[in-house]
Amino acid sequence: MTKVRDQYVLAVDLGTSGCKAALVSVHGKVLAWEFESVETLLFPNGGAEQDTQAWWNAFLRVAKRLIAQGLVTASEIIAICCSSQGECTVPVDTEGRPLMNAILWMDARGREDLRAITGGPIRVAGYHPLRLWRWIRLTGGAPSLTGKDPAAHMLYVKHQHPDVYQRTYKFLNALDYLDLQLSARFVASYDSILTSWVTDNRDPSNVVYSEALLPGCGIAPEKFPEIVKCTDVIGTLRPHVARELGLRADMAIVAGATDNPASAVGSGAVRD
Repeated sequence: MTKVRDQYVLAVDLGTSGCKAALVSVHGKVLAWEFESVETLLFPNGGAEQDTQAWWNAFLRVAKRLIAQGLVTASEIIAICCSSQGECTVPVDTEGRPLMNAILWMDARGREDLRAITGGPIRVAGYHPLRLWRWIRLTGGAPSLTGKDPAAHMLYVKHQHPDVYQRTYKFLNALDYLDLQLSARFVASYDSILTSWVTDNRDPSNVVYSEALLPGCGIAPEKFPEIVKCTDVIGTLRPHVARELGLRADMAIVAGATDNPASAVGSGAVRD
């Protein structure tokens, strides 16, 4: 009797320190993994950036090293699914080209720009009470006054780099940027869009943009990407990437999740 071969996912984790990739069976067995570091660039006034090309080069290197081990055949790898550091911001043009370095989750340069949408003449814990109530009711939280999430990053780009803002087609998180490079789709997952603080999260199975929050965020609504579920197949592997890696162009690209939600699922806390 012929033994049925297992199927595998190329699992990717783009963290702050670098990019990891692993070959994982659909039953959860990790065959092998590789890591490539990525440099963080620090700037005055709390700036922290990474080069998106360095992200992509690191991914290609770790993926190629894994595949070169010959542990599985290309036909046995059926999908790619990414995870990443969260609270990053990458402005891209209509062709998906980054317009500047990625702004990292530790970047606080937008904190002053954020005050225009969080504050007011009366404040509770630094927030205008009505705005705080609306955020908590709809999202379950509120923009960080430290400026260390996309809500502030996007405002920083708008006010400090207006030329970049003008040319920005979509603002993407790190996960979204990887998914774009793999699938050619401009999308955000339920969790990668969370800290833009413009979504109605009251139904966790149907996260949507909020008409109550978008007008006050300071960013043009059309600059936000389409929202998809973390488990959605958003497309197939772009042909030129498939050729470079020696993989099938018809393999599925799954939207994936940022690192903290992915860690929770990996721990087994899927019903929390």
